[in-house]
Amino acid sequence: VGNLYTVNIDGTGLTRLTSFVSGGSPGGAFWPCWNATGTSIAFAGSMVSGGTSYYQIFTVNSSGGALTQVTHVVPGGTPASAAYPAWNPMNNTIYFTGVVPRLGEVAPQLFRINADGSALAQVTNFSAGSDPERAEDCEVSHDGTTLVFAGGRVIGGEDQYQVYRMPTGGGTVTRLTNLPSVGPYTGAAYPTWYRDDTVINFAGYIRVGDSNQSQLFEINAGGGTPVQLTNFFMGGSPQSGISPSSR
Repeated sequence: VGNLYTVNIDGTGLTRLTSFVSGGSPGGAFWPCWNATGTSIAFAGSMVSGGTSYYQIFTVNSSGGALTQVTHVVPGGTPASAAYPAWNPMNNTIYFTGVVPRLGEVAPQLFRINADGSALAQVTNFSAGSDPERAEDCEVSHDGTTLVFAGGRVIGGEDQYQVYRMPTGGGTVTRLTNLPSVGPYTGAAYPTWYRDDTVINFAGYIRVGDSNQSQLFEINAGGGTPVQLTNFFMGGSPQSGISPSSR
C-alpha cells in the first residue's frame, strides 16, 4: 500500500501524511505533486469498483489531515480514471491523465480541473492514427502557459512515446523529440520543465539486450538534439533513472 510522506532534503524530519490500508477507498497514493506555495499536495488515489481498478485525484495539506476528493470519475465514463496530476503554478488548476474509452480500447488523454472539483475539461482528443494518438505524464511550465507531455502512437505494432508541448488552454501541438522506433533509443517519458522554462528533462529508454533501460536527457524547449545526462549501467547502483522533476 502506497502512502505519502515528506522528508527534509538532508534526510531528517520524515513525516507520514496519509494512512491508507489495503482495500480502503482510496487504497493507496501515487504520483504526488506540490502546488506552487508548498501548502497542498495533489495525488492519485487507487480505487476499486465492481472489480475494476482505477484512480481518482485527491489533495491533502502538506502537513497531513483530511483529504479532498477532486475528481469523481466513473469506470467506463469519460474519463474512466484520473492519474498523474500536475498543478498549474499560476492558479488552482490541476491537469491530469484521464483514460478515455475509444473504439474497443482505452486511450489516455489530458484533462484539467479546478482544485475544488469544478470545471472539468478535456484538453486533448487525439484520434487513432494521429501524431500523437494519446497523451499522458504532463507538467505545466513555471509561467503556467505551456504543457509538456509524453505522446504515444503505435509503430510496428508497438507503443512508442515522444515529448510534445502545447498551450495549457489547448491549441497547436509541437513535437520536440524524434527518437527512432528501432535502434538503441526506443522512446521518451516523464518530461518535466527545468530552469526558466527553456529546458525540458525527460527519461529516455535505451535498448540494452532484451530490455529497456532508462537514462535522463534534456532538450531545449523549442526542440533540437537531446543531450544524455546520465549513463547508468545494468547491475550498477543506480542502474536506471526515471521521472525527473524540478519541483
